[in-house]
Amino acid sequence: VSTSALAAFADSFTAEETALLKELDGAHFIKARRAAEQVLAKNPDSFVATWAMARVHHDEEGNHARALYFLKRAQTLLDDRDDTWGMNLLLEEYDTVFEMARNQEALDVLEKYERRYGPPPPQLRIWPLFKLGRVEEATAVAQRLSGSKDNAERVWGYNGLLSIAFEQHDRQRAHHWALEGVRATNDKSCTILLNAGGTAFTNFKIPEAEELMLRA
Repeated sequence: VSTSALAAFADSFTAEETALLKELDGAHFIKARRAAEQVLAKNPDSFVATWAMARVHHDEEGNHARALYFLKRAQTLLDDRDDTWGMNLLLEEYDTVFEMARNQEALDVLEKYERRYGPPPPQLRIWPLFKLGRVEEATAVAQRLSGSKDNAERVWGYNGLLSIAFEQHDRQRAHHWALEGVRATNDKSCTILLNAGGTAFTNFKIPEAEELMLRA
């Protein structure tokens, strides 16, 4: 989500904070960090600068623990003043703890999101559930998405099903779900086509793998 689109209370932002958000939008993380540190030196309670530091530590420096600290601080500073920003903070928290392999915490964040704002993106539950050994629940979410009328959700569903099978070392079932996904997405998902090429390769179907990857 573009940070510039998350400014329901942007009138309270200073010129420096607005410029900082533009640096984040452009993924200019080194400049964003420098600007955020300057803002925080003058105003330690700057929500924008605190959010920027969370993004910099997560997306640029890979310091997830530090990113999580700044995210928690940003949530405190936001104080429920804006739902769109609140949703974005929780999704960023989900990404951070999931990448730290803190899968139960990731699910807890999604529960918090649902209590406050309604259902989160459903595909986000698949991998934490799988990593926690709750394979049937993960598969059920993926199967439900695979039957969606929304093409993007079908992509997530079939990609989840083939990936679960692959992680279980079931190469044939992974390839089955990949080909089902190709058909269900009308040959229009590069992700599914590439993964289908990969599963064909792992089943030693080299010409089929090449053909699928070229179609991607």
